[in-house]
Amino acid sequence: MAKKEKSQAEIYREERKARLAKAAKKNAKKSISSQAGKTAGRVVSVILVLAIIIGIGAVVFNQAGVIEKTRTAFTIGDEKISQAEYGYYYMGIYNNAYSYAQQYAQYGMDIGLDTTKSPLEQEYTGYLGEIEDFPEDETPMWTDYFKYASTENIKYVKGACKEAEKLGIELTDADKAEVESTMQQYRDYANSAGGENSTYSLSAWLKQNFGNGMTEKLFEKILLEQQLASALKTAKTDEYKAGYSKKQVNKEYNENTTDYGVITYRNYTVEAETVTTKDEEGNESSEVTEKTMKAAKTAADKIADAATEDDFKALASEAAKAAGEEDYKTILSDDSATLSKDASYETVSQSVTDEDFLEWAFDKDTAIGATYVVENENSGYSVYMMVNPLHKADAYKTYDSRHILINFKEDEEAADTQEEETTANENAEETAEETTAAETTTAKAKEEVKVETLDVSKYSDVRVDLSVNAETAKDKAAYKEAQDILKKYLDGEHTAAAFAELANEYSADTGSNTNGGLYENTEIGSFVPPYEEWCLADGRKEGDVGIVEYEGSNYSGYHILYFVGTNTVTWDDAVRTALAQEDLNEYIEGIVHSEDNAIKDENAKAITAIEDYLADAVKTAARNSSAQSDT
Repeated sequence: MAKKEKSQAEIYREERKARLAKAAKKNAKKSISSQAGKTAGRVVSVILVLAIIIGIGAVVFNQAGVIEKTRTAFTIGDEKISQAEYGYYYMGIYNNAYSYAQQYAQYGMDIGLDTTKSPLEQEYTGYLGEIEDFPEDETPMWTDYFKYASTENIKYVKGACKEAEKLGIELTDADKAEVESTMQQYRDYANSAGGENSTYSLSAWLKQNFGNGMTEKLFEKILLEQQLASALKTAKTDEYKAGYSKKQVNKEYNENTTDYGVITYRNYTVEAETVTTKDEEGNESSEVTEKTMKAAKTAADKIADAATEDDFKALASEAAKAAGEEDYKTILSDDSATLSKDASYETVSQSVTDEDFLEWAFDKDTAIGATYVVENENSGYSVYMMVNPLHKADAYKTYDSRHILINFKEDEEAADTQEEETTANENAEETAEETTAAETTTAKAKEEVKVETLDVSKYSDVRVDLSVNAETAKDKAAYKEAQDILKKYLDGEHTAAAFAELANEYSADTGSNTNGGLYENTEIGSFVPPYEEWCLADGRKEGDVGIVEYEGSNYSGYHILYFVGTNTVTWDDAVRTALAQEDLNEYIEGIVHSEDNAIKDENAKAITAIEDYLADAVKTAARNSSAQSDT
């Protein structure tokens, strides 16, 4: 029997799998050196989380005096790496693995690291990347991976600093300010860690968590080196991106169109109706049935029969009305209700996993107006209409900003009241009296808050744009707090680093209050309207600050804003960035594996001391956690 010739779809699927496998292997290798190239603030946050994880174990370690300031772990080139410096990187790699293990566990996935057991006792799964040159006849343990990855990081950072010096790349004032900002964050954290009225110094905190060898001076040195390594990566990336010819860029695009191309489509989801039933004991449960799923399919197929975009919207609106959706008219008046513009394969595949649909969606031969229905298991059907098949993305703008979120006080009080009601005692009358008293006190407090709009006329070197004032502010107490924080900024240095410090200290936004309130490459339409309108206002310039008010289900309150700038994103830039990443990976590997960066004179005693410390600390943390659970 003749072998069936492969279809274009099958060929594409195989090629895609090969590309993904190749990328995974590359990412596994680059994950080692890329950790070292992160900005100082982000690298340090790894260590802070680790300090919280290991807790008491660190104190025991310090008392034992295992880390000595003069003990050398190994030598790279002509530079001796102390046990303390090696320990910093080793613990950082452990914490990255710890974070991965915790995050993946939430989705029922296992990377093979049991965070309650010593890394010395667990075989390494290879999940986070290969250990190059590891003896084939030996079984690697997780601690072997931590050692390998941490030494690779150190080799990159040290080599990158030498390379930066050769190329004349130096830290900017902003880079140095970021490191100093990070140092100050940790001084504040160390002080608060010592309790009320504490004078606990950063040096004491570092010694407690990393042993006698870790000093404030060494800590700062490590951060500055990591920042310089990051600066080198940025400079080389920009150099590579600018060096590709149009011919090279077009060739890469044409060979990997699915990776770079985008599609524009409309979609609407028909939810299957749930049916409420009772069991023999009278317990109710709601679920979709075969009949309601069939009805949803019929409704989706009807929309799929649409001949034009207007027909699609009309039929979707009709289905929404039939389903009892109150905002069914919005589908007709608001394009964003059904339209997705210039969506990449990566973006679409995050919400739709159906491989057949993805092949259809990103096939350049799929025609304008073509439709496709996808079953959503046990919930309904989604119908799609192609508006603009696979094509090069239009240029679009993104913006960078920093912000500090101050929640409405009444929202916080309402949340507190809800929590109290949930845990209230059985005496309903007493609870009602307490709630009434609390509401009266809250109302009185609101009446007593007096605030005047901040006079910004004296700050001539910075533009302050307040879109809300004391008279129009919904929540006077929260607005006063926002103005007080903005005044702290205005009375100090007018820099991004200064604003970042305030964001880390005061912002209620957990998504950005550990990285200076920074949001980068925000696409238009992603953030709440007042925030975005302020950032995109005509004439907006870097360094502008202001306050906006927003009331909604999420992110309600006052946003103190610092504008960083706008970016223009094009398909050409996306291709150049991808090409540059490949060249950058090779460049980094060249630095890491340079003969000048080879590890010499390894001190087994110093290496073992770090491994044993972490093993003991993990066990101690596990015991403490178990004891707390028992109580």
